[in-house]
Amino acid sequence: ATSRDLTEAASYLGDFVLDASSVLGLMQTSQPLPIAGACGLVLTHPGEAEQAGNHRDRQLWSQCVHLPQLPSEVLREVFGFLSTADLKQLRLVCRRLSVEAAVPRLCAVLNVNVVDKQTMGFAGRANPVSLMVTERSCSETMLCNLLAACGSSLRSLALPGSDATQPAVFGAMARHCTQLHQLDLRLSSVGNRCLRALTEAKALQLRSLNLQGCTSITDPGLKAVLSACASTLKSLDLSDMSQLSSRGLERVGECNKLRTLSLANTTVTDSGLARLAGNLRHLRHLDLRGCKQARDAGLAAVAAWCGRLEALRLSNATGVSDGGLASLHRLPLSLLHLGGICTISTAAVCQLIDAVATTLTSLDLSSCANVDMDEALVVVRRCPSLASLCLNNCVGVRREALAEVIAGSPLLEDLYLFGIKRIQDRDTQSLATINPALRLHR
Repeated sequence: ATSRDLTEAASYLGDFVLDASSVLGLMQTSQPLPIAGACGLVLTHPGEAEQAGNHRDRQLWSQCVHLPQLPSEVLREVFGFLSTADLKQLRLVCRRLSVEAAVPRLCAVLNVNVVDKQTMGFAGRANPVSLMVTERSCSETMLCNLLAACGSSLRSLALPGSDATQPAVFGAMARHCTQLHQLDLRLSSVGNRCLRALTEAKALQLRSLNLQGCTSITDPGLKAVLSACASTLKSLDLSDMSQLSSRGLERVGECNKLRTLSLANTTVTDSGLARLAGNLRHLRHLDLRGCKQARDAGLAAVAAWCGRLEALRLSNATGVSDGGLASLHRLPLSLLHLGGICTISTAAVCQLIDAVATTLTSLDLSSCANVDMDEALVVVRRCPSLASLCLNNCVGVRREALAEVIAGSPLLEDLYLFGIKRIQDRDTQSLATINPALRLHR
């Protein structure tokens, strides 16, 4: 049976029915299964076939395999496309579906829009590994109770943009979620008192901490949380926290196991980068976008100490010049973003691209006003593994140069050409014929 057959069946019977082939078809398309349809399937009963109005309807019903009759592995595969709210409703239908919808693989991730008693009860039974609360105005008591219900099984917690960030919530987090490894607090109202309450845990085991845009946190709060998890932290995002001082950011150097660090749009300086880099020898990904006070000396220190660095984002770091790029030649960079830097020359960019050509997979040269794109693209053609190229607002780009890059880069998947008026629709159509799998963004 096809999706069209399924639709016809619904029009005849007023409800959704599935046979085994339809179930397999849904699994292969990887499309979400609406809970309305799932409830319709669950509530249908083989006995309803007797009520079918004509011979065609009775014949159709007789060929159906009703949802509760399907094997467990098929049910769990289909239920895997449902949201957490849908799974909660599904468990109320019957005993069989309650058991199948409660397997750990399905309940491992819990996304909560509204924190209520039903959600807390479900969390207590499901023991989720990952929890995301998107309700901004969730009450302190409800959130504390939810964390207590999740308990020590919780490994990942996200409270993006949440206003429910009182110290009591973080105290409950420290007491109950003793195995928490990932904490995402981006754009939330969390402050220093909250982070101090979190450090009440005897052995804070955070491996990933996202504080992007948390403007209420100052140097003392950052010091408290980093001191508590310095030995375990591997990923840290402090982007858009301009209230942190350069000395406060130097505390990041205590986390000597860091592999990913984002300092985008912060006040980090050359001296701060030098002190950080000396302790971050395992660093793989570094984000310095918009760091106006990071200059060539800081980059040279990063290159000297972080010899395994694979990804470097320098977009709009306007303090960087040719000397800083020259210090990066020996790094095994696979991602290099230089967008918006107007203080670098064509020669410096070409030399750097040529030095990392064998490992480079993603390159951003957007809005580099002083770089001759025709010359740069000649070097770009020597990057055999290049998969993404961003040339937004590079007004000097010619269609012929782009065609040569596409032809010489068989692995190129994404090409960004926003803001280039000389590249018209007919040009993109001709470029698309060179590599039909290429995605052109303009």
